[in-house]
Amino acid sequence: MTTKTLILGGYGAVGREAAVALTEHSTVVVAGRNPAKAPAGTEAIRVDLTDSAQVEAALDGVSAVLMCAEIGNARVARAALERGIDYVDISATPAVLTAIEALRPERVSAPAFRGVGLGMGEEARAAGAEGGIAGSWVAGGSAFAGSGVGDATAVLSVGIAPGVSNLLARYVSERAPGQPVRIGVLLGSGEKHGAAAVGWTVDGLGQEGGAWAAEFPAPYGRRRVRRFPFSDQYTLGLPDVRTGLALDSRVSTVLLGLANRPAIARLLHRPAFRPLTEKVFGGLHLGTDGFAVIAEAGDVRAAFTGNRQSRATGLFAAHVIRQLPGLRPGIAHIEDLVEPAEFLTILAADGFQFHPARS
Repeated sequence: MTTKTLILGGYGAVGREAAVALTEHSTVVVAGRNPAKAPAGTEAIRVDLTDSAQVEAALDGVSAVLMCAEIGNARVARAALERGIDYVDISATPAVLTAIEALRPERVSAPAFRGVGLGMGEEARAAGAEGGIAGSWVAGGSAFAGSGVGDATAVLSVGIAPGVSNLLARYVSERAPGQPVRIGVLLGSGEKHGAAAVGWTVDGLGQEGGAWAAEFPAPYGRRRVRRFPFSDQYTLGLPDVRTGLALDSRVSTVLLGLANRPAIARLLHRPAFRPLTEKVFGGLHLGTDGFAVIAEAGDVRAAFTGNRQSRATGLFAAHVIRQLPGLRPGIAHIEDLVEPAEFLTILAADGFQFHPARS
């Protein structure tokens, strides 16, 4: 069991949810620039993530780090791993994840895990046990080994997208090998998000093209999703995978589609318009706080739904933190470390719904 967890960026929507969940199992230190916002039951410290000395001091006595910000992620990850401290990152930005992966340049030819569930023993983990459907999964080169950054574990792609989306993609691809995988992410435009999340969405406008219809569970139904630069599609290692975004409000989805057109996106990205764009996106609350993620491969479809995306991401991260002692050392994405259906079933017990493929 992880005994002391440091949450960097722990005053935001996701960090607070993770902190509250982890206080039942671990000492939680919430770090950032405003200790007064720390959740009850946690220790609060002030840390400037641009100051390496402050980060190093914050790592003293810590067994795991949960990174809920995008400031020097690779630098923080290296500092933690070199001291044998486990590291978990909720970033959805491909460049951030690539920089962390680069800390372990020696890729292994075998997948990080074959058929490994959350409860498998150490002997089986060491042997890379195979079996069942999960035994057919071969990771897309996202695991690394033996590069001198300690024997700790770093887990990437933690959250809704990436995270749940990665697990669903692995789940359906195992049941429909060789089929193209399409991931649909539907987010509630009625949920309030922080400035970082809004900024990330604006950054993604116009980066990818294409759209398709996705069939989400009730009450959403068939929706048109527009390809968006979620990191899952770049890290899964599948030959044909794409991720699209829709909002639960159809009006908001139409506006998103317009803003995602390259010419309009370039205009919205200009310094003169950027503040207004973020203000509009941050203040647009036309829908609910519901969310849904679906993955399809051939005739196989699976989904995960619920309310409050930020809460789901925080609880996902908390479950990963609690499972760290049983995960192999190295840097890997979540789908290489856990059995998808088992992990999603555990997460669903927190008030969400896992919709497995029909047999």
